[in-house]
Amino acid sequence: MARCAIIALFGEEILKQSSKFVEAMWDFDAFVFPLAFGVPRFIYPKAYAARDAFHEMGETFLNAAWEKFYWNGLEAQTKWELIRGTRFYCTHSKFLKERRFVLRSRSGMHLGTI
Repeated sequence: MARCAIIALFGEEILKQSSKFVEAMWDFDAFVFPLAFGVPRFIYPKAYAARDAFHEMGETFLNAAWEKFYWNGLEAQTKWELIRGTRFYCTHSKFLKERRFVLRSRSGMHLGTI
């Protein structure tokens, strides 16, 4: 079910690039609360390892996706985009890139939306 939701909203490219993306997402999800409360890394090293692995998948996807992104068609697009899925996410991704958010932040926003 998670795979279908990700494909419907964000495209299937991220799942093609990272075959263990859904598993990494659930690993990260198990540690969201300790991370949100700022528990130190030395107390929960597995939490930080899960977060870092998940973010690296997001960063790899974003770098590869920008090479294939069709900028000129974004405004006219009303359908699903092959690389990024819905128009919402395409616009969101473009917004963050144009405002010079660092890659780690863009990855976090993308993964957080997923």
